[in-house]
Amino acid sequence: MAEARLEITLGSNTFLAEGSEGWVSEELERFLTELPKSAAFNPAASGNGHRGSTDVVPEDKASITLPTQLQQTASTANQIRKFLATAVWLQDRNNGLDVKTADVTKALRDSRQNSLTNAAECLNKNVGKGFCEKTASGFFVTSEGKASLIGLKVSTEVLL
Repeated sequence: MAEARLEITLGSNTFLAEGSEGWVSEELERFLTELPKSAAFNPAASGNGHRGSTDVVPEDKASITLPTQLQQTASTANQIRKFLATAVWLQDRNNGLDVKTADVTKALRDSRQNSLTNAAECLNKNVGKGFCEKTASGFFVTSEGKASLIGLKVSTEVLL
């Protein structure tokens, strides 16, 4: 099995993992889940008394609305990014279960957000970027897809 090494630094938060590709991916997922809770990542949580519009505020995933998710991830103007942010929002509510393209379209409509011109094309472009992976029952958002929404550039190095 191929070995992978991944290092990400965001502010004072650093993720470094080396091992099998599967293990590194699992650890990255755990890091991304905990990152919004970090005071170093979130100035509002550190008690500086003010919040800018780009700050990520840790919230219970079940309580955040889709419009808030789209706004926090700067995903309102770009359809491919809007699709991805909506899929992450749905996946968080489905305990990580696969999402269907129709679910994304319905969630946007139910939240009174502008619809996507071609949701299937948005999925395919996200798959092409490595942000989503198709399964027999739908698709899921990868760790790289989640990282792209918060502005992290994820690159892996395969060690021989």
